[in-house]
Amino acid sequence: MLVLLLVLVPVLLFPLVPVLLFPLVPVSLLMLLSVSVSVLSVSVLSQLLSLLTRLVQMVAPVLVG
Repeated sequence: MLVLLLVLVPVLLFPLVPVLLFPLVPVSLLMLLSVSVSVLSVSVLSQLLSLLTRLVQMVAPVLVG
């Protein structure tokens, strides 16, 4: 009886393992994706800001002058 239980429990639990692990994979991937996207957007925004300041520095003397 005990042996039967020892055999049956893993066999019954095994199909549950992917079901339990599956939600974790997309969540971690989504977190990684969002972090990389936020880092990328921050770097792009900083580049745009520097470009904009350079543009303003170039145009401002012309407008004022």
